Amino acid sequence: MTAPAGGLAGHLCAAARPQLELQLAHPVVRGIGAGTPGGQGIELAYARPIHLDAVAARHPELPVIMAHFGWPWHLEAVAIALHKANVHLELSGWAPRYVPDEVVHEAEGRLSERVLFGSDAPFLGAEKVLSGWAERLSPAAFRRLTRDNAVRLLGL
Repeated sequence: MTAPAGGLAGHLCAAARPQLELQLAHPVVRGIGAGTPGGQGIELAYARPIHLDAVAARHPELPVIMAHFGWPWHLEAVAIALHKANVHLELSGWAPRYVPDEVVHEAEGRLSERVLFGSDAPFLGAEKVLSGWAERLSPAAFRRLTRDNAVRLLGL
């Protein structure tokens, strides 16, 4: 994991199991889900969103961002985000047309203020991803996803 000036980001692996007992005032971005060539040494068991549930519960003041919306455990990620107000879903890693309908439905509804844009560039170009989201979301949900939610979360 890396610790940039604004918070903590990275994938958890066997060497860094979800023991994120960190007292940070900045968001934690955690890669969840699957899809890297050869897995980059990351065991899928540690990529499940459920491992962030206890961290989010013990540190309700800590914003937790689940990167890549948790596929193939996206329903688990959605359930955790619905249960924990400090958990956000970041929607990169997939072309919007392939994002499961359940995730899109929650991005329009109950999680509309806790979804964040990500393009996964250079694998997916930002322009193509933005146009895909503009087609799948209402204008209000698109603005929250692509601007408003990040501005509020990051204090910009």
